[in-house]
This record gives sequence, structure tokens and C-alpha cells, in this order.
Amino acid sequence: MKHFLIISGYLSSKNKEKTLLELLSKVSKIDDLTICYSTHHSNIPKKVYQYCDYVVYNKNNPILNWDYIDDFTKKFGNQMFLTLKNKNYKITTYNPNHGYAHLLNMLDGISCGISTGHTTFTCMNYDVIDFCLEQLPGHIAELKKNSNLCAIFYPYDDGRIEKKYNTEFFSFNSQFAQKFYEYRDYNKFRNDIKLPIETLPKFIIDANNFNYMLLKMDTWNLGKIPFADPEEDKSKLNDSWFVPIVDYDYKDDKKRILIYPFKPWNDEQRYLRVIMDSFDHIDPSNNKSGTMKKLQSSSHYDDEKIYIDDEEINFDETIKISDDCNFKFIVSDKILLNVRLKDPRQFGLLQPM
Repeated sequence: MKHFLIISGYLSSKNKEKTLLELLSKVSKIDDLTICYSTHHSNIPKKVYQYCDYVVYNKNNPILNWDYIDDFTKKFGNQMFLTLKNKNYKITTYNPNHGYAHLLNMLDGISCGISTGHTTFTCMNYDVIDFCLEQLPGHIAELKKNSNLCAIFYPYDDGRIEKKYNTEFFSFNSQFAQKFYEYRDYNKFRNDIKLPIETLPKFIIDANNFNYMLLKMDTWNLGKIPFADPEEDKSKLNDSWFVPIVDYDYKDDKKRILIYPFKPWNDEQRYLRVIMDSFDHIDPSNNKSGTMKKLQSSSHYDDEKIYIDDEEINFDETIKISDDCNFKFIVSDKILLNVRLKDPRQFGLLQPM
């Protein structure tokens, strides 16, 4: 039986389409693979069917803190502290998270592989770097050689305390697959792990005393395209969920803004505060996973502008907004965020401390 390769993707831009097709062209040249493309996005180019043995489409794409909101999802968010009229307050916002949707995407592919009699598997994101393709034959050989080996992972370091394993590229046998598949049940998912999803593999390995390999890598990231694809057209109005953080390049700097739409605990009036934030970022030039570097101060420039209903507003200033308004963030005349602020789920909560 061939090795079952699951490639996960969500093709919301032409750049993502191009990246997937380039990957499929490369993996199709690797021997003894059954290739499965798994997605929650209806955009599936015809060429995908030419490269793949199986294509799995499931339109269910649940976003945490949007489709599912509970005490578990609310642990994933931002807080800002501020003083108003000599009193201290905090604003808490709950960030949309695609971790559970990503898990379901992988599990759809695993289900296909198990039902067709496959016993060894690899999950791979559509945008993985060539390093992953170079390592894949070695993964397959190790799983075939050692029947007691349940999984092969790489570290994931986001600067937090909990150890995590990368979910962009990993390989495993049917024993791990069956335990992994149990987390399709959202209640089990929310009860057993902490976000982000990269905590789940280690939890499964430890809970079941699985034999596994944790390999080293010479890069801090296995993917080419960030979650917010910089090549994606941001000018189109988004009236759904959005990530209230924009990371972007400005000249030679890495920069970030944080968007805080919020309501006070005791009032229905809506407000907005946008700050230019300094942040720690893993430095890819260092080539050591987990190396942190302070990259940018909180200053901003004249061509970094924010608007409500096409009226320019100031950074780091709290303003009243209507129940239905349009927010834009523009840098050097390019729109980086264009969102309609209307849905209550977009708004955080202001509380006294």
C-alpha cells in the first residue's frame, strides 16, 4: 500500500492557487504516494484533479470566536490597558482562530486514507517550503522500517512556555491517526487542549505513550504564505470576521497595528481604538527556531492612515463609532484592511480594573 499524503489548503487568492499547483507538481514526482487534497474552500482548480488521487471538499469551516464562542475560545485574544478620567480599565477582544477548522481539514483527509486501506500518512500544508519535500521520503522510510514508530514531528516555537509541534508538515501511522481523529469531536478538542492547535500532537503522544521522532529544522517556519496573504486583495469590503491584528512591512521595518472595537460593560455605545504596536518577532535571518528580536517601535508615519467611513482618525485615540461603519487601514495608498464594523462578535469589552 502506498503512503497517503494529505495536502490541506484554502485557496482564497490567486497566489494561493499558484502555490498549491507548484507543490502538487513537485510531489507528483515522488514515488509510492497516494495524493489527497483536502479543503473547505469551493475554489478547486481543474488541475488539482489531474494531480490528485482524491479530492475532499467540506464546506464546514468553523472559526473559533465566531462560529463557536465559549470559555475555551475566549482564552485566545488580546488585552489592552488604559486610563480614562483617572480610572484604570482593560479592553478584552477575542480573536478569530482557524485552528479547529484546520484540524477538521486534516481529519477529512485522514478519514479518506483510512477508509481506502492506507496505514501510513503525512499531513502537509499547501505552501510548505522545499525542505519538507526533501524530508518526506525519509519520513516514509522510517515509518516503513519501524512498526513501533507512531509519528514524526518538528518543533513549533511561538515564544510561549508550552511545548508544541508543527502541524504544517508531519507524518504518522494508523495508530496515531485513530487517536488524532477522535478530536473531530469539538467537546473533546476544547476539554483536552489549549490553543493554539500545535499543542494537540504532543498531548496525544504523551497521553498514549507513543514512540515518536522530533526532528530538527534550520528554519523558524515551514510555510511560505502567512495566514493573511500579503498578495490577497484587501480592498474588497469584509463584513464578516477579521483578525484585529495587521502585520506588514514598511520600508525596512516590520510593523503591526492592533484594532480594538469595543463596548463598555455598562453601555451600548460602540468605540474604536487603534494602536501602532511594537512587537517581538521570530527573526528568520537568524535560522534558529525561537530566536526573538524586537523589531519596531510604536511610531507611525504620514502615509500610514486609518479611517472610519472615509474620515481620517488618529492612532491611539478612543473615538465613538456608529452601530454600522466602515474601517480602513491604508499604507502608502494601499488598503491593508477594509472591514465593516457591525456584528457584535467583532467587538470586545471594556471593564474597570
